[in-house]
Amino acid sequence: MAERVDTARLLTLRAADCADRGHDVTREFAMAKINATQAAVDNANRAVQLHGGLGYTTEYHVERYLRDAKLLTIAGGPNEGHKDTLAKAVIEQDGE
Repeated sequence: MAERVDTARLLTLRAADCADRGHDVTREFAMAKINATQAAVDNANRAVQLHGGLGYTTEYHVERYLRDAKLLTIAGGPNEGHKDTLAKAVIEQDGE
């Protein structure tokens, strides 16, 4: 779980650095958003699993984390749209 968080953080920092340098960041922003939101969903889902049946109760916060994480894949543009954007950016950049 920590690996996924670190990967998401590094992709986000790379996108921010590219933006600061004035580069086209379409590819980097799409990768960072997709990776970070999917990592949040996966990690929250694992946390629910670790808590067993209690993970679905409001007694623990993990059930809310899972709901909130899933919303992140939709807010700011659905991940499916960002995947299309990323694919186009990769094709344009690589000249294929």
